[in-house]
Amino acid sequence: MTNLIEPTQILEQAAKSVTDRTIKKPPIADLITALLESEATAKKDKPEANFSQLVGNWRLCFVSSKQTAQTAKKSGQYLPSFLNIQLGYSTTTLNDTEISHLDSTPGSIQNIIQVAAVKFTINGPAKFYPKKCLLAFDFTRMKVQMFGITLYNGYIRDGKNSEAKFYQRKINQQAFFAYFLLAEEAIAARGRGGGMALWARISAN
Repeated sequence: MTNLIEPTQILEQAAKSVTDRTIKKPPIADLITALLESEATAKKDKPEANFSQLVGNWRLCFVSSKQTAQTAKKSGQYLPSFLNIQLGYSTTTLNDTEISHLDSTPGSIQNIIQVAAVKFTINGPAKFYPKKCLLAFDFTRMKVQMFGITLYNGYIRDGKNSEAKFYQRKINQQAFFAYFLLAEEAIAARGRGGGMALWARISAN
């Protein structure tokens, strides 16, 4: 990747290539290098973010397994056009009891996976830590639809109990995304498992 191109430009180009097929996708190795450089910059500068920067709907563009600057092989993949996976964030209101001692911004998360006529929607509570640029979340409910007909709509696993205790649990007990890019049209994060992902904005709520 040429040094004349900023990492953010590479990431935004990759995100836009998913929503606009006339835009060329950057090579995977270049994209992963840009992700790592963007992450390193965020760790160094420690920019404080707001949950409002995440609010809206985002389409998953690219995923990679755990990568570091020392990883020899830069591997990952763009999602195929037929696979539409969208992540949505929205604000939520909690009562005084729920938000006591809460050092994060409460919200909700929704993940939609659609393949042909089948649509899976999972959602649940989320909380964003501005100083860490980290979002913890839990998927507690699921809806399954086929040709627009709802086949299932309710809690998954121990969803009801998990939802009730979500805001009292610590980060190390929950799934999370550590965001290192929060741009107008693209966001990128590393997950708890070490993998990285890039999303393109679809709409703002």
